[in-house]
Amino acid sequence: TKVKKKGSYSDAEGFKFLLQNTSFDPAYVNGGDNTLAYYNGEDSNKDIKFKVDTSGYYTVTADFSTGKVTCTPAAPDKFYIWGDATTAGWDSTKAIQLDQDQNDKFVFTKKGISLKKEGEYKFFSDNHEYTSYVNDGNGNLVFFDSPSGTDKDKKFTVDKSGIYNLTVNFHDCSLKAYFVSDYPKVWSNNKSNTYSMTPTAV
Repeated sequence: TKVKKKGSYSDAEGFKFLLQNTSFDPAYVNGGDNTLAYYNGEDSNKDIKFKVDTSGYYTVTADFSTGKVTCTPAAPDKFYIWGDATTAGWDSTKAIQLDQDQNDKFVFTKKGISLKKEGEYKFFSDNHEYTSYVNDGNGNLVFFDSPSGTDKDKKFTVDKSGIYNLTVNFHDCSLKAYFVSDYPKVWSNNKSNTYSMTPTAV
């Protein structure tokens, strides 16, 4: 029997398989080389968890016919941007959903998004703000599942306010932000008391 679970996992922590949701034991733990081992809670030295090398989104498969557990990188079903650099602010219910590439589910894009220089932004997956993806310090994404406000909660910034096209690539966890144009300029025709918006050329 195979049990599959798709979700976000951190390399700083581990995971195991519980047999009931009211207790931490009995459980199936890592018996070595990512093999399933039954743990009854009596010997804490045997309570060894499964881990991933890099934080991110995975499909985890526990195959009881072979006793093996595998973690395969996976793409989230939905991906969002939020922050005070965006029109959503820090209200996760107003976060802006990126579009998943139809030919490559590991790539998400958003065209024509407004970003402000005065603010910051980050990402989260599957409409849950605690599955955050923040700046690894080099402009790439890294999974982060701790409360905001810590030194690891590094957000992305904008050098120039304006309209951008964003591309998130989960193959290499890269973020590309392409500047498209300044904000549209508003001008007035005093004779007719009308207003028009003229996009600024790139």
